[in-house]
Amino acid sequence: MIIKLPRNFSKGQTQRDEAPASFILHERGKQHHWQGAGALSIKSFYHGQAFYNVGTGCHAVNDDSYLVLNHGQPYSITIDAEQPIESFCIFYAEGLEKKFIAVSAPNPKICWMSQSCRASSRFIFSSALIRTTRC
Repeated sequence: MIIKLPRNFSKGQTQRDEAPASFILHERGKQHHWQGAGALSIKSFYHGQAFYNVGTGCHAVNDDSYLVLNHGQPYSITIDAEQPIESFCIFYAEGLEKKFIAVSAPNPKICWMSQSCRASSRFIFSSALIRTTRC
């Protein structure tokens, strides 16, 4: 199920094709593979795991973790499960992070990156990702 689908975006369209708006992707499945570069996004998976190769290593994303990818960051995802797993991914419109930084930079309680918040449009997140060699 796709909760909010941007205009001119079809379910078979690749993430590489620029979507004009933010949207949420909520799906269930046993197999999936894709590689390329996409939008700023937060990835989460439940009842199983997805394997991401983000260039800095391979990571398993599951019930206990999430993954944030910057706009244009190359990656691949592989899902190969016996039972369907559930994905919940939020894709942000290009440029949204710059608007957030502009609004949050003056307030250090909102901007968790302090001085770098004003200088960068790249987000730096960390989570309890599970490193793996499966990718």
